[in-house]
Amino acid sequence: MLVTNAVEFEMHDNFAKQDEPAYQTRRIYVSVPDSEVPDAGFPVIFLLDANACFRPVAEQIRLASRHPKGIQPAILVGIGYDITEPYDTKRRWYDFTPATALPAKQPLAHMRRNGPVNYGGAAALGEFIEKQLKPWLAAHYDVDKDNYTLNGHSLGGLFTLNTLLNNPGYYQHFIAVSPSLWWHDNHLLNQLKQTWHDSPALLERQLNQKHLSVYVGGEEREVMLPDAKQFMRYIETFVETKGVIELNHLNHGLVVQPAIAHGLLQALPKQTE
Repeated sequence: MLVTNAVEFEMHDNFAKQDEPAYQTRRIYVSVPDSEVPDAGFPVIFLLDANACFRPVAEQIRLASRHPKGIQPAILVGIGYDITEPYDTKRRWYDFTPATALPAKQPLAHMRRNGPVNYGGAAALGEFIEKQLKPWLAAHYDVDKDNYTLNGHSLGGLFTLNTLLNNPGYYQHFIAVSPSLWWHDNHLLNQLKQTWHDSPALLERQLNQKHLSVYVGGEEREVMLPDAKQFMRYIETFVETKGVIELNHLNHGLVVQPAIAHGLLQALPKQTE
């Protein structure tokens, strides 16, 4: 089985809130398995930072879904930018962070070399995927609308967990790799704590049957693992999860591919004989 019908194209973002033209166009990547379509359609994996990650993850899915005991083949959809580099740093800061009541604090000192950045575009990106990209996919491919997975790393991991808390109905599976929970003085972690204290029944109702996978490298900044474990302590009773998985000897960059590979094993069922 080969991954065929791989396409790459630009899509105007109808939900963009920024006036700059660069913020209004996204590069979309799609790979589709060359195999029989399941009765319910193919599961769909949505991958952030696709400029950097799409091709190796597409290959992971191709190899992992080989018969007779591989995972179920899935459509991989990458969301990226119209750039030649692996990352668009300024747009990531905007796209992957939620809006806040007070101006968001500057990032960690070593990240300030990128200069001033805008924050707060997570809701707009979420709407683009939900209301524009998903309908386009359903019109062009056989997709299982009850089997969507969101995958993000670093700030993309923050976006993934923010989506789990604020728009859990968008996806069934959430894979957060090295989530930047430190952002804005642990803004998202504090939101979870407040909701857990005020409305635990709301969390139980909204997160029922959601599956969460969280990964952190053993050689990352010292805040990463404690933050992830604290987030998990507040949410683990409401979701299906195996807790925070630490991948020893891997730093913030090297953890990405192994974590995604393991997360796919959790999100995609094995094929039957």
